[in-house]
Amino acid sequence: MPTNSFYVYNTGALNVSGGTISLDPNFNAADDRWILEITDDDNQLDGDFSNNEQGYDANQTGVLYETDGTTLANPGGGPVNGDRVYAENQLLLTGSDGSLITIYVMESGGTFVGYLPTAPLTPGVTYAYTSTNVIGNDEVAGTFWNFFYGGTDETDPTTYVDPSTGESNIIGAVVCFTPDALVRTPDGMRPIGGLRRGDQVMTRDNGYQEIRWLHRRRLTQADLRANPHLAPIVIERGAMGPDTPFCRTRVSPQHRILVASPMNEMLFGTEVTLAPAKGLIDGKRIWQDHRCRSVEYVHLLFDSHEILEADGLQSESFHPGDWTMGHLPEEALRELFEIFPSLARRHESYGPAAYPALSVREARLLVA
Repeated sequence: MPTNSFYVYNTGALNVSGGTISLDPNFNAADDRWILEITDDDNQLDGDFSNNEQGYDANQTGVLYETDGTTLANPGGGPVNGDRVYAENQLLLTGSDGSLITIYVMESGGTFVGYLPTAPLTPGVTYAYTSTNVIGNDEVAGTFWNFFYGGTDETDPTTYVDPSTGESNIIGAVVCFTPDALVRTPDGMRPIGGLRRGDQVMTRDNGYQEIRWLHRRRLTQADLRANPHLAPIVIERGAMGPDTPFCRTRVSPQHRILVASPMNEMLFGTEVTLAPAKGLIDGKRIWQDHRCRSVEYVHLLFDSHEILEADGLQSESFHPGDWTMGHLPEEALRELFEIFPSLARRHESYGPAAYPALSVREARLLVA
């Protein structure tokens, strides 16, 4: 059965008072969260409506860790290690900033094991809330494992917070490969991490093209603890079709994958689209690796937006635009502007995307 990991807030994370909830002013991401690893056979969050304090789904089990991902947490009733877990109730939050978040109060055998949110709470925002029981059929209708901490295009965090200083350094959800992905070059298959500016890579539409710019960024375990939304998306072998990819591969959450599907034509009026990896999460073959200890992301830029085949999976090269350019460090921008001076004056001068691009929300319709 598939296993997924989620950050949950513990009792020290939230202030609950007078019908409102907020992050504690002294919230510490390392100390005030746990990692709840859930194994389930149906990709659906179940409650305990018809089996009080035991949980309806006997196959929905969990392991509760400290944020190091290895030490078992003790929520008060003893460690949770392969025990049945369930949603006791749900809190419907409306933030003072207009955001909407649902929190599921997770329990195991009547013991609280964490607040599981559909998106991280924002510091300084006060949330009014109402509480309801998990609905009568014991399933939270329409809420699947892949939704948690997924957010939407409008609410998902897009800045990288340096855990040592607390400052936001712009990196965010920029489109990236990981260095061990294999691409075809004139010298055969090579890992992206070994490529350099000037090397040539085979593209879907324009044959071999020269890498004009390349940028790397490594996120440490501390970085990923403070910025769980930047954890890589894992795409298992064959998740997108026979031998597509031909091995397990990893990309950044906003990296867009080329999807050819009859659903595209029906929903979006085009046969082929570019879909953000995080929008394709199904909790089984495509999932976010929140137990990852570190990751290096690599951006590749060509003269135009290209589709590369990395590990047998067709996905995009870096595409400069207001959003992606706004998430690059200053040093990377200076180097990029030296190569493409027109981008410094007008980001859209680079040209359009190679194929129609979907939002995360739209991409989720392809796996619904």
